[in-house]
Amino acid sequence: MTIVPTKDIILGQFDNGKFVRYDLVVKYLFLKRYYKKSKPKKFIFKLYDKLFLYKGTSASHVEKAYRQYFELIESFEEKGYDVNYPLLMDRRFFMHGGSHRLVLAIWHDMATVPVEFAEKCRRSKRYHTKEWMEKYGMEKHMQLLKRSKKRMFRKVGLC
Repeated sequence: MTIVPTKDIILGQFDNGKFVRYDLVVKYLFLKRYYKKSKPKKFIFKLYDKLFLYKGTSASHVEKAYRQYFELIESFEEKGYDVNYPLLMDRRFFMHGGSHRLVLAIWHDMATVPVEFAEKCRRSKRYHTKEWMEKYGMEKHMQLLKRSKKRMFRKVGLC
């Protein structure tokens, strides 16, 4: 396990100079809305739903994703980042697991996080680029996503 600056991890989410992980921004906005509403028991964030539903997952899978994210948020609040679950990434810092944990680390102003480098990871073709987001029904939200991306980047020390 290696400790890596969150800023470097964000920089690894680019391909040919293009940011390919708008799913991170949606997960960050999820937290912003969730905390703004004082952690309600029944919370729905339609942009988060769209990330899953347009991949062809079932509504029950989306419900499970919410439960797991809520549990992770609670765990983070109680114990902080659990180093037994490092982010999984390749040597070019592209993430292959742990996007919710990364977003929580950024939300809680963590400058570094534990990382496990996987030698055999191949780049995912499931990028969440601006074009992907627009294609799957989020075009009217792109201005919000771009502004939120900038805020998230500033939070880790990127301009």
